[in-house]
Amino acid sequence: MILIFVFGLFFALEGKQFKGIERLPDSYDMRKARPGVLGPIRNHERCNAYWAFAASTVFTARYNIKCHANITHSVQDLISCDLSDNACIRGNGKDTLDWIQKVGITDERCFIYTSWTGHVTKCIQMCHNGSNIVRHKYSNITYYNSPDDAMYSVMNEGPVVMNFPVDSTFEKYSGGVYAPKNAQFVEVREAALIGWGNENGQRYFIGQAHYGEKWGEGGYFRLSRNLSNDMDFYAGTPKCN
Repeated sequence: MILIFVFGLFFALEGKQFKGIERLPDSYDMRKARPGVLGPIRNHERCNAYWAFAASTVFTARYNIKCHANITHSVQDLISCDLSDNACIRGNGKDTLDWIQKVGITDERCFIYTSWTGHVTKCIQMCHNGSNIVRHKYSNITYYNSPDDAMYSVMNEGPVVMNFPVDSTFEKYSGGVYAPKNAQFVEVREAALIGWGNENGQRYFIGQAHYGEKWGEGGYFRLSRNLSNDMDFYAGTPKCN
């Protein structure tokens, strides 16, 4: 693999793993750095497919950045068609990214979100508008070795999927820097990592959630970086077609 040195950073031409020489900035926010790239804030309502929302959000932004597009990808396509996960009950973000690499994901106009009721629609053979289904894929998947590697990727390639521990207070989050209060985590959730910051010495990640715009901080949340040892980060490189 050929490496290029630019402005204090080594970048791999194949692109997915790179190591910073200079430290990361104290703060970064994709909403300001790349306005219009992130898809809309969505609300899962009665379908707890956190894995699918995170995966579709990350793919949408990365595809739009790399392919100079303006598409929102279908969360319903993953919920209904991804055989490696369990629809509205539970899923695994890593399996989902593998599914997108092998099978792909279509756009929201083709397969709109219907599982807000908790009912899982069958996988479609034609788009809702009668056109043929076109699915976009990842060419490769990257599992980041450290939060810093994931954060460099957010700056250069787009958001990454992060999974993180939560307790029962997370769904009632209304602002501030979140950290589970209960040492016995209830479960692991997944969301799109879109930035980070520092508030009075308290470092945090910025995540895009899927509880609607009235939840949290306009649909987003800040997560304590002290949880990094209990987190995983992963994403892929979209094919443009």
